Parts: sequence; C-alpha cells; structure tokens
Amino acid sequence: MAVVGYTLCRTVVVHALLMVIVGYTLCNTLVVCALLIAVVGYTFCSAVAVCALLMAVVGYTVCRTLVVHALLMVIVGYTLCNTLVVCALLMAVVGYTLCCTVVVHALLMVIVGYTLCNTPVVCALLMAVVGYTFCSAVAVCALLMAVVGYTVCRTLVVHALLMAVVGYTLCNTVVVCALLMAVVGYTLCHTVVVHALLMAVVGYTVCSAVVVRALLMAVVGYTVCSAVVVCALLVAVVGYTLCSAVAVCALLMAVVGYTLCSTVAVCALLMAVVEYTLCSTVVVCALLMAVVGYTVCSTVDVCAVLMAVAGYTLCSAVVVCALLMAVVGYTVCSTVAVCAVLMAVAGYTLCSTVVVCALLMAVVGYTVCSTVAVCAVWMAVAGYTLCSAVAVCALLMAVVGYTVCSAVVVCALLMAVVGYTLCSTVVVCALLMTVLVILCAAL
Repeated sequence: MAVVGYTLCRTVVVHALLMVIVGYTLCNTLVVCALLIAVVGYTFCSAVAVCALLMAVVGYTVCRTLVVHALLMVIVGYTLCNTLVVCALLMAVVGYTLCCTVVVHALLMVIVGYTLCNTPVVCALLMAVVGYTFCSAVAVCALLMAVVGYTVCRTLVVHALLMAVVGYTLCNTVVVCALLMAVVGYTLCHTVVVHALLMAVVGYTVCSAVVVRALLMAVVGYTVCSAVVVCALLVAVVGYTLCSAVAVCALLMAVVGYTLCSTVAVCALLMAVVEYTLCSTVVVCALLMAVVGYTVCSTVDVCAVLMAVAGYTLCSAVVVCALLMAVVGYTVCSTVAVCAVLMAVAGYTLCSTVVVCALLMAVVGYTVCSTVAVCAVWMAVAGYTLCSAVAVCALLMAVVGYTVCSAVVVCALLMAVVGYTLCSTVVVCALLMTVLVILCAAL
C-alpha cells in the first residue's frame, strides 16, 4: 500500500509539473501573440498618421496653387479693365474729333452760303435745313452706337452671372463631397478608437504612443489653421487693392469728364464770338445765324450728355464685372485641384476668345455702321447669336467637367469602401485568431 501510495503521489507530482510546464508554455505563447497583435496595431496606426500628414501636405499645396491662380485672375481682370478704359478714351477722342469736324463743316457751309446767296434768303434757309438734317443723322448714328455698346455690355454681364451660377453649383457639390469624406473619416476614426481601446487592455505602451501621436496631430492642426488665417489675410489684401484701383479709375473718369466739359465751354464761347463778328452787318442774317447756332449748340449739349451717360454706364458695368470676377475667383478657389486647373484653362481660353471676338465685332461694326444703320442692327443680331452659341458651349464644357469630377468622386468613395472593408476583414481575422488561441489553451 505504501508503494502504491508513493507511486501514485509521484505520478500526481509529475502530472502537476507537466501541467505547470504546459501552462507556462501556453502563457508565453499568449504573450508573444499579444505582442505581435500590438505591433500590427501600432503599424496600422502609424500608417494612418502618415496618410493624414500626406493629406495635409497635398491640401497645403492645392491651397498655394489656388492662391497663385486667384492672383493671376486678378491681374487678368485688372489688365482687361485698363484695356476697356483706354478703348473708352479712344472712342471719346474719335467722337469729339467727329463733332468738331461737323461744327467746322457747318461753319464753312454757312460762310459759303452767305457769300454766294447774300441777296436771296431762300438759299440760306435751304443750307440751314441741309446742315440740320446732317446733324440729326449723326445723332441717330451715335444713339445706335450707344445701343450696340449697351447690348454687348448686357451680354457680358449675363455671361458673368452664368459663370457665377456654375461656380456656385460646383462649390456646393464640393462641400457635399467634403461632408461625405468627413463622415467616412469619422467612421474609420471610430473603428480605430475601438481598436485602440482593445490594444490598451493588452499593454500600457500603446496608450503612451497614442498620446504622443495625439499631440503631434494637434501641432499639425494648429499649423493648418495658421495657413488658413494667412490665406484669409492675403484675400483681404487683394480685395482692398482691387477697391483702390476702382477708386483711381473713377477719379480719372471724373478728370476726363471735367476736361471735356471745359473744352465744350471754350468752343461755345468761340462760336459766339464768330457769330457776332460775321452777323453784325445784316439783322436778318444775324437772326438766322442765331437760330442755326442755337440748334447746333443744343445738339452738342445732347451729344455731350449722351457721351457722359454712356461713359458712366460703361464704368458702372466695368465695376460690376470686376466685383463679379472677384467673387467667381474666390468661389472657384475652394474646389478640387484637378477640376480647378481644367476649368481655369477652359475659362481662360473661352474668355480670351470672347474678348478677341468682341474687339473684332466692335471694329467691324464701327467701320460698317458709320454709314448705314441697318447693317448695325444685323451685326448686333449676329453678335447676339454668336454669344448665345458661346454660352451653350460654356455650359456643355461645365457639364463635361462636372461629369468627370463626379466620376472621380465616385471612384474615391469606392476606394474608401474597399479600404474600409479590407480593414474590417483584418480586424475580424485578428479576433478569430485570438478566440482560436484561447480555445486551444482551454482544451
């Protein structure tokens, strides 16, 4: 019995030792698995941090590119504004020269009529009728030219409004895409947080690494915020510079108007002196000359008023166009880099084509319509038709760009879904492996 008891005791002791060895081996195996799981989680977390830094770098590069593009758009708008001001001044000089030529021609006609028809009064009246008819024809041509210019200006304003609507629609689409991306990122972040909590149960080291990375992310966020503040200040400076340029243009237009008014007053005084000198002999001729001079003076005043109204209208249209261009440039500055570059190239090419066509149409209209008014109407109809065709092409280009942008967004969402599905599969596999190891240990 003693031998049996001793043998049984030895057997129990050996079995206990074997159980201790097996338990210690299994414990070491579990520790190694836990360490491997911690390494895998830390590697995945580091990859997420690297992706976040790369996204920040890409966003900063896109912001810098958009700022440069906005500055180029401001320079183009300022150059176009200066070109329009120079064209307006040239048109004023041409109109003033034509008006002076008409006045000189009228004086010569009166002198010739007075010299030839000193005795008959009927000839003088006929000459006055001819001069009045010619002056009226010039006034009608001036009115037609003003109507054509106003129509072109309205067409440009409508085109600018359409471009603003397209830009606003694109901006809303980008905002929706940004919200969807934020939702996806938040969902992924939530999953990472749950995984980090599970990893924290395994070891305190991972928690310390998470704290360090949180501080680094805070530093990155502060840097991005500072860059956004700097961009906002630059945009404010650009807006203030554009406003100052508009004020300077307004002062120059006022100086030009005051100079033109002073010149007209001097011409009126010279005309009065000439009339008084020529018509001091015959009373009837003096009265007729007074009627003619009054008629011409009234026509000149009407022309001056019409020219002032046209100049003021053009200046207002330029200011509105400049403001709309600034709004459009600021709105487009928020879009995706690839779409912004493509849209900028297409818009700049289209704008250059429209400006060249407008200049050619103005030259052709001014050359052809100086004699016949019907040709001016036909040219206006043709220009309006061409502008409509250009607007349709611009809308088609916008639709194509929007379709491409939507396709890119869909591809990005599909890639995000695939990445998220793969990440979830890896997490599930890790959990299954852990459960399997625990079951094996239990068995």
